[in-house]
Amino acid sequence: MMYVRFIVVFIGCFAAFADISMSQEEQELRLIDSLYLAAQAQQGQDKVETLIHLSEAYRAVSFDKSLKTGESAIELSDREGYQVLKGKTLKSLGVSAYYIGDYDLALHYFNKGLEAFSLAADRKGTAECLHNIALVNELTGQQAKALDYYQQSLVIEEELGDADGQATTILNIGNLLYELGKFNQAYDFYYRALLIREDIPDTMGKAEVLKNMALVYWQWDEVDKALENLNKAGTIFEQYGNNWELASVFVNLGVIHSEELDDSETGKDYLLRALGMKQALGDIAGTTRIMNSLGNIYVRNKDFKTAFDYFEKSMRIFEQSDHALGQVETWFFKGKAWYDAGEYAKAALALEHCLNLSEKFGITLLNDDCYQLLLKCHTITGNKEAFSKYYDLFIDSYSASMDTLKKMYLKESQTMYLIDNLFADLNRLDLENESLKQRQHWYKMALSASLAVVVIGIMIIIILSMRRLKVQKESE
Repeated sequence: MMYVRFIVVFIGCFAAFADISMSQEEQELRLIDSLYLAAQAQQGQDKVETLIHLSEAYRAVSFDKSLKTGESAIELSDREGYQVLKGKTLKSLGVSAYYIGDYDLALHYFNKGLEAFSLAADRKGTAECLHNIALVNELTGQQAKALDYYQQSLVIEEELGDADGQATTILNIGNLLYELGKFNQAYDFYYRALLIREDIPDTMGKAEVLKNMALVYWQWDEVDKALENLNKAGTIFEQYGNNWELASVFVNLGVIHSEELDDSETGKDYLLRALGMKQALGDIAGTTRIMNSLGNIYVRNKDFKTAFDYFEKSMRIFEQSDHALGQVETWFFKGKAWYDAGEYAKAALALEHCLNLSEKFGITLLNDDCYQLLLKCHTITGNKEAFSKYYDLFIDSYSASMDTLKKMYLKESQTMYLIDNLFADLNRLDLENESLKQRQHWYKMALSASLAVVVIGIMIIIILSMRRLKVQKESE
């Protein structure tokens, strides 16, 4: 076991410095290769555990070797009957496939892992695989399936009393709702996750929730609160050396500075820092979304050629990996770029394709923005029929939003009405209690007076009786 711990600690040290340079990456690859050869001397469960750790270490430098090492762990687990370890290996390989953007392969491994954990009656492993299956379905535009798998995972986590698992699942349900444009509901889930993280307590988990809550504040045009949350989260991630999450914070800061604060240079600086981190970590999807954000900055600077180079690269990656949200966003960015470039016909085609993908994947986050840009395009080109179509769609969407607001206000009014009635009832009860106290006091006084009269009467009767007896004795 000491040998296993040494390898695991060694790999942990490797992971902490895995984002320094390509030359060091090659050295680390050779180092992991040597550790892999050394692991062949092990046997049984220790060997499987070591192979899992080595597979995860290969993840950032060689997916092929990560896959090969994981498959070796699966073969040994099958041969020795280690069903739980087989599940762990399959889940780990699913994560590796997820990192490189191969969502079909990730889903394959997560489903196989789910089978293994179910056969072993490992509820925690089952919940983790359900959660990961939900995440892949969310990314590929299967929103209803994703929500169902998240809820299945949450039920098990609640049964197990797994607070960390519950917080993570609740957070991801919030992310799903955010992508659907349901910002109020998303915030509610984020707040639930925050309460759990504070109760555990879990500083890193709390920072992740703060980062996501910042996005809702941004949607609500509360930019100061968004920046405050992002800076708090970034400080925590930096303290813990979590470059994966820190890069996400830098992305959001970059977008807010460039789009909301009109500070392209600061925005670009944040995005380039994030890009370097994501590339070092092997996060294909994260890297690609940063490329889109950089493309938007070049659009604002009127460098459309560079912008479209970024968008085309992003689109190829998102389409190859079936990344639903990435495809929707990129088509919207392309449409907006064509509009800013004065190419209104091209802009309209891109925006209409964005809406088609939005309907296909159930991602409505950018629908209103698409409608507004399409109205401008068709106003400029004089296409009255198309203008009328998207005007009606925009008004329907706006009306739905207003209905939601009205319901919120109605609910608030009803709540205030109930509160007012409650206070009225409390005041009435206070008055009644005061009246009862006064009546009780009067009854006590009356009872005391009555008792005093009775006592005095008894005493008088006794005195009179004693005198009568004395008179009778004297007469005798």
